[in-house]
Amino acid sequence: MQPAMKVVKVEMVADVVCPYCYIGFKHLQDAVQKARESNLPIDVQITFTPFILRRHLPKEGIEKLSVFKEKFGGDEDQARKMFDGIKQSAADAGIRMNVEGQRSGNSEDAHRLLLWARSFGKDLELFENMVKVYNCEQGWLGDHDVLAKCAAKAGLPEEEAKKVLTDPKSLLEDLETGLQRSEHLGVSGVPFFVLNDRLPVPGSLPAEHFFRIFESLAGMSPQGAEMFLSLFGGRR
Repeated sequence: MQPAMKVVKVEMVADVVCPYCYIGFKHLQDAVQKARESNLPIDVQITFTPFILRRHLPKEGIEKLSVFKEKFGGDEDQARKMFDGIKQSAADAGIRMNVEGQRSGNSEDAHRLLLWARSFGKDLELFENMVKVYNCEQGWLGDHDVLAKCAAKAGLPEEEAKKVLTDPKSLLEDLETGLQRSEHLGVSGVPFFVLNDRLPVPGSLPAEHFFRIFESLAGMSPQGAEMFLSLFGGRR
């Protein structure tokens, strides 16, 4: 007799213009795939909550290197070392990133489009398209044409996506609600994950660590799983 499937909810708080969010999402996907291949009796249900790292910057974006240089007092060598660290972390996750010429800016429009895609059940697919375009193809996610093409690639109506993007108030209230949610969770940096509304997992946790958590939850009774979550995270 097959054991009953246990639902494991994973809330992912992320910004599409954060390379580590792509890395963390890839780690999570790899862990879910390994759980399937291992026949773990769990159903991992991933949801997305928005977070905007640099809302103070213009939507058209500015050169990312200049943002990193400012972070290090104008030291370009330190900024490029940080770029190198990002590329290495991505390579370790099986992602080939190209950060040269990348931009930073307010990702509000991308998030509004993601919330629109949620009504089609396509927000995670669109998220993946966006982070790939941004991190691997140097597409800027403040560019409405880039965003609309990402939507079309996810099987969403491109013209409708363009209408959402051209109306700055469209889905804005939903976005503010999502940002309030991330603030309520105490998120100050992304990626940030919350498992079963209880266990906070900050950072781009390695796939193997995610898998071990899934493995533990799969083997526990409901009471044991509740105790496990209580030990590692308070109610949120």
